[in-house]
Amino acid sequence: MKSEKREKEVVFGAAATLTSAVVSILTNFGHRVRTEFNEPGYPYPYVYVFPPDPSSSQ
Repeated sequence: MKSEKREKEVVFGAAATLTSAVVSILTNFGHRVRTEFNEPGYPYPYVYVFPPDPSSSQ
């Protein structure tokens, strides 16, 4: 039981790290990004990527 809880913590931590890296890379390339958790218990969010805002300068 303890190992399952620890495994879940590790998976959620990895998901947060991966999501953060992906969002950072996409925003560095000028994309607008929105994340949303749509499924309870699923550690990875949906990442919605939108084209850069034409009014922003790069």
